[in-house]
Amino acid sequence: MAARVTAMLMADQLSTAALTKPQLLARVLSLARIEGDLSIPPEDDTLQGTDSGAVSGIKLPPGRAHFKYLLYPSAYMHCVTYLAVAQDRTDLPLPSWMIPGFLTGWTLQLSATFKKVADYSFTAVLGGLDILWVKGRQTAAEGLAPGSGTFVSVKQFDWPALNRGLGVTVADPYGAAEQDYNDRTALLTAFTAAAGPPPVWRMTACGKSDYTGDYSGAGPHYAALVISEAVHVPDPLASGPCTAP
Repeated sequence: MAARVTAMLMADQLSTAALTKPQLLARVLSLARIEGDLSIPPEDDTLQGTDSGAVSGIKLPPGRAHFKYLLYPSAYMHCVTYLAVAQDRTDLPLPSWMIPGFLTGWTLQLSATFKKVADYSFTAVLGGLDILWVKGRQTAAEGLAPGSGTFVSVKQFDWPALNRGLGVTVADPYGAAEQDYNDRTALLTAFTAAAGPPPVWRMTACGKSDYTGDYSGAGPHYAALVISEAVHVPDPLASGPCTAP
C-alpha cells in the first residue's frame, strides 16, 4: 500500500530536490501512524463471510483491539470498524471546535451523516489527521510561519485546499481537496450489524462486488488515500530533508 502511495505522490513532492521512491516510502510510512497502530477498515463482505476467500457463511467474529496512542518502536496493523445506533441525537450540540460545513447535526439515521462521522474517526486513528476537523489546530498551524496572518476556515475544505496550493500548480485547490474527500468516503459503506428499532449500523470498506479500483480491496485503498492526505500536509517529513534526529 505504501509503495502505491509513493508512486501516486511523486509529482506532488514539495522538497527542493526530488526524493527517490525509497526515501519517499520511508516518509509515507512514518506518517502512516507514528503512535504504533495502523487501523484499516475491513471490507464488509469479509466481515459477513461472503467474500471469495472466506469459508462460506462464516462471519468474522467480533473482537477487541488495544489501541496504542503512545510512541512505540514498531507498528501493528489491524482492522477497525465503526458502530453507531442509527438514531438522530437532537440533544447533542455540535462541538464549537469543529470546522464549518462538516456536519449540520447528528442525523445518524442518514447513512451519509454516519459516513462523515466514521471517516472523521478513521482519519484521526489511521492518519493522525485530527487537524482536518479542528479549526483551532488549523489556525495554530498556519500561525507558526513568521509574518503569517491569522487563518480561519470558513468552509470544510479551506485548509486542505491551502496545502494543495503550496509549492505546486493546482488549478482548483479547493475542488481537488473536495474530490479527494469524495473519493475516499466513496470507499466506505454501512450495513446493519444488529436489528432495531433503531438498528445498529457498522461502517466498513465496501465489498469486492462494489469495488472498482485497482488495489487489492477497498480497505487498503481507503487507507492509502488517508495516508496520501497526510502527505499533503506541509510537514518536514513530507516537504523537505529531515534535519531533526
